[in-house]
Amino acid sequence: TMCGSGPQTSSKLVNRGAYAVDFSSAPATLGFIGLSDSIDGMSGLTGFTIEAWVKRNTAGALTGGVFSRSSDVDNDGDGTTDWSDGILLSVFPANTPRFSMVIASTVYSVISTTALTNGQWAHIAGVFTNASHGTGVHSSCGYGTSTTHLDLYINGVFSNCGSTGDNYPQAFAYSERIGRPHTSFGGTGIEMAVDTRLDAVIDEVRFWQVARTGSQIQQCMGQEMGISGACALSSDLIGYWTLNIGTGSDILSSGASGNTGHSYYCDNDCVNGGNSILWAGGWTAGYPF
Repeated sequence: TMCGSGPQTSSKLVNRGAYAVDFSSAPATLGFIGLSDSIDGMSGLTGFTIEAWVKRNTAGALTGGVFSRSSDVDNDGDGTTDWSDGILLSVFPANTPRFSMVIASTVYSVISTTALTNGQWAHIAGVFTNASHGTGVHSSCGYGTSTTHLDLYINGVFSNCGSTGDNYPQAFAYSERIGRPHTSFGGTGIEMAVDTRLDAVIDEVRFWQVARTGSQIQQCMGQEMGISGACALSSDLIGYWTLNIGTGSDILSSGASGNTGHSYYCDNDCVNGGNSILWAGGWTAGYPF
């Protein structure tokens, strides 16, 4: 949509349909998508959900970040930026989905009991919740009480849970990335720069400002979010990237947030931030459903 009285030009972002982004095709060690804006609506949340489809693309060990949100601060006043608060959906140890939350430099993590299979899509969902669980359902994380904790679902099926020490994610200020963490997450094994690129394909990244239940995750994970029905776009979906809309290095948000991304690769000194170069070669045919 354009406005104004003078001549106008426009560039069209293409809906590629059955496409995803292949981070293993990056020309150097690290490919990633940097998002243009911080996700709104995070302050004071008592629950949230991060979802993504991931296809392991290597017979070797797959490690790396799938989605991260973080803020950097100088905790000890020594003039060096330290990792502080953040959320990380990752694969670590090798081939193993992991969901982590960092509060005031304390790391809470839950690790999947199911490893990713080479060449196969897997749906990974990390949930922060304070909801009680029913009898016989991972009772160690809150049966009979409302104790804040992390849940991890693989292909819509509960995999594992872990404590968060009754902390709430109020301090996560900025910097979301897909495919590489924005900062190092101490204690998780995931650093800003890992030794190799994320040898995986990612699709359908979703960030909800509510804790989704297992049945809700199962109901909508096998389709794009639509305009009506149980899997319609809603105000609770505050970040959504189908990863099939865009052209070149431009990757368009698929929800109302307007949080467009740009794909890059890092070609040197990636541990200290590196030299990021726009990367247009990540688009790949095929998607998980």
